[in-house]
Amino acid sequence: IFGVWGLLKLRKVRAPSERFLDRENFVLALFFVGLIFTTCGSALYHLAPSDASLLWDRAGMGFAFAGVLGVAAAERISPRAGIWLSLVALLGSALALWVWSQTGDVLPWSVLQFGGMPIVLLLAMVKAVPHSRGVSLVWIAVLYIIAKYVEVNDHAIFQWTGQSVSGHTLKHLVAALAALPVIFAIKK
Repeated sequence: IFGVWGLLKLRKVRAPSERFLDRENFVLALFFVGLIFTTCGSALYHLAPSDASLLWDRAGMGFAFAGVLGVAAAERISPRAGIWLSLVALLGSALALWVWSQTGDVLPWSVLQFGGMPIVLLLAMVKAVPHSRGVSLVWIAVLYIIAKYVEVNDHAIFQWTGQSVSGHTLKHLVAALAALPVIFAIKK
């Protein structure tokens, strides 16, 4: 829902004369497409759990992570830096998933997944570049940390809620909320 909402909102923004917004729109679109891909991959995985379906789930997350890193760099360094960082992150996620599929080693994927958030937090401490959208990188990071916390405490949350809601379910919901600071920053 948030991926589609973001793309629709982004589509309404026309800035053909402003190269800054054109370049930043690329990383924003990458983020929203990543959310949609993650939804599809996660649904596929939950319908038929296997390493093959988990690969598609993680591939979608790779697009979303690349988009978040690109947005952070575009907001705090330059739109060009945002594009390059997002492309490097996409390549890194593809390599990490290839290593995992070939060897079972999840370390490169873990480095990509958890290594990106310190970058976002460091960039959050840097002043935004002129003409940026003002995306709240801190809120993205806080929601991501909460999502990981409830995921790690999956079983305890499931027991605490009388087996009605799992931490994994809450992870999906909270992670989706991390799109809101990006969506709200898109101006008409």
